[in-house]
Amino acid sequence: MAHLTRETDRMTINLDTRQGIILVRQRWFYNWIVGPGATPWTQGQRRAYHARFEAAILRSWNNRATIRASGTSDLARGMAGRSFSVRIDVQWVLGHGHWTVTVKKLPVGVFDVSKVNWAQRRIWLDTNDLTARHFARGGVRTRQVPVAHEFGHSFGNVPQRGHGDEYRADSQYRRDVRSIINVGDTLRPRHFDHLISELNQMTPGTRFVMDTVR
Repeated sequence: MAHLTRETDRMTINLDTRQGIILVRQRWFYNWIVGPGATPWTQGQRRAYHARFEAAILRSWNNRATIRASGTSDLARGMAGRSFSVRIDVQWVLGHGHWTVTVKKLPVGVFDVSKVNWAQRRIWLDTNDLTARHFARGGVRTRQVPVAHEFGHSFGNVPQRGHGDEYRADSQYRRDVRSIINVGDTLRPRHFDHLISELNQMTPGTRFVMDTVR
């Protein structure tokens, strides 16, 4: 069995046992809008922004974690001792998206409120969400590219799945300012909890656990 696929409302998970890859693909259906003071979108600009959004997400999330499997199933025994790399793919689709992504075009230096609604499967971004933001919290300086942070929410880091924004006063991870779900750009094993949960529903007798994160 070289491939196993799990289709969910928010992502498609493909387990390639031959290549040792777990591919997580999200399909994004875009809604392109124009904010005050911005010019209309061109098709070339839409293509460029999708490519730049995906590139920023991949820099932060792609090939940065590995996962192991154990258990009593034939699949688990065949994967024993192996680590599987987590790969990310974000596709622009014209229908049947996992996520409806509204992108507001804004003048340079103007920011809107970007967010993810897990229940509605909606993401709101603006054209300045590719610009790194810098923070100083508790004597620690961090940087973060907003679109990579928001992707983390669509990846399952939301209150409904146990932990959302970590910079909030009520978060147990508030002091971990380097975390990408806080105000930094560093991944933690907990950021893959939802993926692990989905993987553990793919085949009986197989248990997936985090291996490494970098």
